[in-house]
Amino acid sequence: MGGGIGIMNGASSRVVTERTIIAMAEIAIGFFPDVGGTHFLNRMPEGLGMFLGLTSARFDGADAVAIGMADFAIAAAKKGEVFAGLSKLRWSTDGTGNKQRLRNYLQDFAKPTAAKESAVLPRLDAIRSLTLQPSIEHIDAALRGWNGDDEWVKTAVHNYLGGSPTSAKAIFRQLTGGKQLALHQVFLREWDMALNFCARSDFREGVRARLIHKEHKPWWNPAELSAVSERNTERLFSNEHGQPNVLSQRLAELAASSAD
Repeated sequence: MGGGIGIMNGASSRVVTERTIIAMAEIAIGFFPDVGGTHFLNRMPEGLGMFLGLTSARFDGADAVAIGMADFAIAAAKKGEVFAGLSKLRWSTDGTGNKQRLRNYLQDFAKPTAAKESAVLPRLDAIRSLTLQPSIEHIDAALRGWNGDDEWVKTAVHNYLGGSPTSAKAIFRQLTGGKQLALHQVFLREWDMALNFCARSDFREGVRARLIHKEHKPWWNPAELSAVSERNTERLFSNEHGQPNVLSQRLAELAASSAD
């Protein structure tokens, strides 16, 4: 869930099972899909990343393989066997070789037809009708006007309607404006976003309502999308948080060490 997906996406071999449940649920706590969300949500089938980011919709392991969020689907019952075999592999000091060795090993356990079991891909047309819109206001209207009988979509729309309007506006800008960014630019941008959300946004209220008191009745401020000003949205992407950019410094150090 949430940031854990970003960590997973940085792995060379991403494994799921039939018990895996994934969601970008940050809008529910007044935050945004961080830890590289700009990058991996924009690399899903068109329109889907926006939908998942705005609605906290849950999907499973088969879906993850189908949309490029996972590399291998392995039966949960084989977990012990997979881990036991890892210690028997002939590891070396060659990182690239080790990654390929691991992938070859996992491939032997993987279910090759997992992607064909996706429940999300058959819904792409419906999803795109909601999210391939010119603005967050248009998406908002489409979601509010949806009246179908698909329970999965219905739950997703309900999640959106209960989420932070400030987050919704920020997520739309995050994804539409981040499509062409290099990965290091994504992390630098999300660093500023995270600090600004922590400094002043719905994040504190969302955590209080959803995670601490668990009454699930956050008081979003503002409570309506139309009341979220462009100035406030701009602020979330600025360096107004006033914190030193230690991430930028660290990235510069890594670049320098790689050049030596």
